[in-house]
This record gives sequence, C-alpha cells and structure tokens, in this order.
Amino acid sequence: MFNIHAILLDGIYAADDEGQPQFQVLPAPDNEEVARLRASLAELITQFLWSRPGTGKRSARAAPLSRDQPWLAGLYAASVLGRTAFGSNAGRRATRTGFIGCRLNCL
Repeated sequence: MFNIHAILLDGIYAADDEGQPQFQVLPAPDNEEVARLRASLAELITQFLWSRPGTGKRSARAAPLSRDQPWLAGLYAASVLGRTAFGSNAGRRATRTGFIGCRLNCL
C-alpha cells in the first residue's frame, strides 16, 4: 500500500514581453520520461530511508537533508513509511479510515 501526495500542473507560468505572468501549456511527459523520473525517485527515496538512524547504512547523497534540515527529513521519512511524525503518536502507523477526496477522473 502506498500513498501519493502530488500537485500536477500541465504547464508553467513565464513572463511575457511585458513582464506579466503568462501560463504556458507543456506537453505531457512520454512513457520514457515517466520511467526515468520513477527510477530517480525510487533511488533517492531508498537512499534517504537507508540514511535514517538504526538502518545500519548511510548514503552520502541523502545525508545533507538529515544534517541540514532534520525536522523536514523526519517528516519526509514518516510520510513515506506511513507513520505519524510528531506529537504523542510519533512513530505509530497512520490511521486510515477510507478514501477521502476524489479520484483523478472526478476533477
């Protein structure tokens, strides 16, 4: 079971000739771009999780976030692991009571 939090945009805002923001529609990524992104994210998340205390392994690439922003690193790790990050329930599995929100096709 996994949980994805994402903001999906189909373009970017860029300044026009008068310096005003203009929305520029971007083409959808092709399957190869999505596969490269997935592979990259899988590697980074794995390195990050192995960099957590108690895993017995450290990644030089993941260490800067843990060193420079430990609060954010802990929050990311808890989210990926499905755990509560802070408070009296820190470390416990997050409670899920069912699907909340809408699926992509309801937007």
